[in-house]
Amino acid sequence: MKDEVFLNIINFAIEREIEAAELYAAMQEKADSPAIKNLLIELEAMEVVHIEGLTQLINDKGLSSENKGADSIQFSDYVIEASESNDFKETLKTAILREEKSSFFYSNLAGKYLDEKLKSLFLSLSKEEAEHKKMLENIYYSEAE
Repeated sequence: MKDEVFLNIINFAIEREIEAAELYAAMQEKADSPAIKNLLIELEAMEVVHIEGLTQLINDKGLSSENKGADSIQFSDYVIEASESNDFKETLKTAILREEKSSFFYSNLAGKYLDEKLKSLFLSLSKEEAEHKKMLENIYYSEAE
């Protein structure tokens, strides 16, 4: 049986992944080059895979939600408000910050949960979010040229 803290954390993570996928879908419309648009399509697809993986955790009866301090996680530490700007570079900055916060969030979760499968998943998600950040930074700096 999953405890309420675990379910709240996973639902928070799913919400953030949905927001990221929606952001990348919206950014595709503003992308100037086909290469950047394709990269944003790829990022959106990766976020959808994250959503699916996190959703499966809710029903995985083999997982233990035993933890050491997961209830101390402050969701507000991992929230970046959406950019109100229609400027592509400003939106890109917001996306970079979101990916950074997501990477930290999953890394923090990996240190809180005792189940090895959960630890491994959270570390993998942290690494992937850091890679997304790097991809977005590459777009950001290529746009500056």
